[in-house]
Amino acid sequence: MTKRWKAGFIGAPAALAAAIVIAFPAAALAADTEAAALDAARVREIVNTAADTVDSMYVYPDAGQRIADSLRARAGAGAYDRAGNASRLADLLSRDLQEIGKDRHLSVRVGPSSSGGPVIRGVESGAGPANTGGGGIRTVIREGPASPEGDGGHGPARIRREAGPRDPGSADLQRRSNFGFRSVERLDGNVGLLDIREFVPLAASRDTAAAAMAFLAASDAVLVDLRQCPGGAPDIVSFLASYFFGPERRALFSRYDRPMDQKTTEYTVEDLPGRRMPDTDLWILVGPNTASAGESFAYLLQQFGRATVVGERTAGAGHNNVMMPIGESLVLSVSVARPIHPRTGKGWEGDGVQPDVRVPAGEALPAAHAAALRRLIDRAPDPTRRRELAWALERTEAARNRTLPTPAELRKYAGRYGERSITVEDGGLVCRTATARARALVPLGRDTFSWDEQTRATFELDSSGRPARLLLERADGRSETFVREDSAPVPARKETR
Repeated sequence: MTKRWKAGFIGAPAALAAAIVIAFPAAALAADTEAAALDAARVREIVNTAADTVDSMYVYPDAGQRIADSLRARAGAGAYDRAGNASRLADLLSRDLQEIGKDRHLSVRVGPSSSGGPVIRGVESGAGPANTGGGGIRTVIREGPASPEGDGGHGPARIRREAGPRDPGSADLQRRSNFGFRSVERLDGNVGLLDIREFVPLAASRDTAAAAMAFLAASDAVLVDLRQCPGGAPDIVSFLASYFFGPERRALFSRYDRPMDQKTTEYTVEDLPGRRMPDTDLWILVGPNTASAGESFAYLLQQFGRATVVGERTAGAGHNNVMMPIGESLVLSVSVARPIHPRTGKGWEGDGVQPDVRVPAGEALPAAHAAALRRLIDRAPDPTRRRELAWALERTEAARNRTLPTPAELRKYAGRYGERSITVEDGGLVCRTATARARALVPLGRDTFSWDEQTRATFELDSSGRPARLLLERADGRSETFVREDSAPVPARKETR
């Protein structure tokens, strides 16, 4: 019986699919991944396997040879002999790979055990169709003990393309994370906000992605928050990016894959569910925790001039990696491919995505929202819409900059203004009428409050500084004034905690 060990292909081209599966004998996968004691000879064997893998697979051959030679030299000098166990060896190798290669995708971690299983010695391209279409099949030349299939352990272990998670636990984790879509909402001014925490492969996330884009379709501007997105699959990146272009076929980016020695090109998706938004203003929020596929989405749309990027420089993890077993439950993450944008002729490896609007990542959302509103104000088709947007901007900037008034400061506004009763509740002003629901008033500035998106309230003071009238202004230009009728302020309602 043959079991499969899944290898991650973070940010791999869609033509290579969302997951890579290596077929190994069942004996190669020990259920227990606890680190066993490793002697110096076994440590050197593992390090040499890692070096050979980097040498033969790393996206840049010269760099791969340099990294591999450095690992071999350090192993020969005994740098890893006292690691003692797999976990410690993984830490040491990851540290050195980062130091030598300066590549965020180069690392070693403890994964499914490969004790007694194949040791990777090299990679060669194999011909033949793949079940997700196009290209060759990766073939790994291996050495190891005889397998139950009787191939003597020397037959090729194919790395096949397969869509979607094969591990039921992984599928359930994707479901519980809502397939990477943290939230979608409408902000003031009809600005949509989409918060993505992971680009989950399209086979699993398509319906959720389409639903999120349907929610955003009527927005006048869209913000996509990728500040906590460490990466994911490329096919969902292409799917989502396609919504912000017209229906004509467009090359989004190409990718060169060294082990397969081929270049593939990703295009916009023609059969998109729902409505495209080719003319909708797009703002992408990024920061140091935006990496890999998250960076791909931002860089792709920014370099086409389709999006404005707001925040801090991203991680600079621009290569595409595979996970390769190197023995004793250790797996090596090695970069095998690089993206190429058609406008720049390169990707973002090392440099990261540079924001168009530089602000601390924690301030990117209000900054982007305010910038989106200003742009919409400049293009507003009529005075009413311009006033709505100006008030939305006022509310947004007040939320960023205001010092909230204390309940004691608010009590001077409490009273009865015509049919409207103003009280202080839970630290804020609340307006009630006999026929309408209670409405919280949001402070904007001195004596001015937001009533709703279409209305704002201003308390006009008498000569003694006491509120005497309530002015309600509407975006369409209408206004009403209500005279304060009580001779003394209405007592504040009891505040609940």
